[in-house]
Amino acid sequence: MKARLRAVLLALAALALLYGITFGSTPADRDATRPTSFEVGAGGYSALHEWLQSARIGTRSLRSDYRALDDLTSDFPTGNVLVVTLPGSTTLLSRDVIPLHLWVRRGNTLLVFAALCDSPDWASGAQLRSLSGDIGMLTGLEAIGTRQGTGSFLATPEVSRWVPALDHPLLEGVRAVEAVSDRTVPPCAIGLPPGRGALALLRTADVGVGGRDDGAWVLPRGDGWVVLASQASPFSNRALGRADNARFASNLIRGSLAPGGVVIFDDGLQGAPEPYDMRRLLADPRLHASLAALMLLWLAWIAGGTRLRAPPTPARPPGAAALVAAEGRLLARAMEPVAASQALLDAFLTRLPESARAAPEEWLETHGDAAPRDIAQLRLWRRRLQDGAPVPLDALHDLLTRLRSPPA
Repeated sequence: MKARLRAVLLALAALALLYGITFGSTPADRDATRPTSFEVGAGGYSALHEWLQSARIGTRSLRSDYRALDDLTSDFPTGNVLVVTLPGSTTLLSRDVIPLHLWVRRGNTLLVFAALCDSPDWASGAQLRSLSGDIGMLTGLEAIGTRQGTGSFLATPEVSRWVPALDHPLLEGVRAVEAVSDRTVPPCAIGLPPGRGALALLRTADVGVGGRDDGAWVLPRGDGWVVLASQASPFSNRALGRADNARFASNLIRGSLAPGGVVIFDDGLQGAPEPYDMRRLLADPRLHASLAALMLLWLAWIAGGTRLRAPPTPARPPGAAALVAAEGRLLARAMEPVAASQALLDAFLTRLPESARAAPEEWLETHGDAAPRDIAQLRLWRRRLQDGAPVPLDALHDLLTRLRSPPA
């Protein structure tokens, strides 16, 4: 009884451990600061998200592919804004950008913030190598001189500054926009191929207007607009209050959003799972009934259906047949087949007269009733053994048995 109780307790402990590993949070989860609308860490967008809500601007979280954009904006198909931050933690190819392009051309705005000229702590990993290609898929523009790898961490975050490149309604009241980098960034020389209709909005404060260091562009796409920024951090929680970042964000939202429109954050690209109603799931009685049935079956199997220890083997002295069988197995493992065959033949010859042992076949032909076929087989196999060649052991045993006791 005590053994069964221990088995049940250990089973419950294993279940608790499995639950903790599967559903428990890890330090990496708590420290992650991906740029999502619900992230309150340094790299998140929760401050911008709450600011928009306080201004009575509708917000949505996109956690599936871009085909869901039509459903999220079904009430107001135009005049909406989608915020995308690169690099993502998932593959952009799997999100099907064709519905996104159609959604923008219908009269919506796409804001793309790419970590080209800044390096927040989350912008690392293999996704950086595809950053230029991701920008091309989203905007139709190919950025020149993009980053190729992850830099090393800085002891003190580095602040980079961009200033307006021209007078534009999106830059009203904006004197500077600042980005924050936690890692070293290669020299930033970002530009777009000419003749694509892209209008430069920002340029770095350290290089003249004529340099290839523009920091943000706006370009038309059908009835909609695409805004590409070469910084990923200006609207993050820790940078939104720096310089005129908040003013720039307000201008972008105000200039792109129609009455009734919503601002959509692409949280799915940053690894946020698709939403589900946990309360509805937990309220479903079928879930609890299924879990209870599985638990009862598992505990019943643990408590009564498993063998806790091997049954004891009764100690019985081996009989004569067992000893012979054990000796046979020992000899079969220890002797070569040729040696075993020769031993069988020698044992047979010792039963014959001494004068007949040199040529047992001639003696068997004149004495006894051995079959001529058996005598010929014995002559063949004896010669093969003399030459060191193997013979079939079982067939030799049967042959010698017949020769010892020929049929009546």
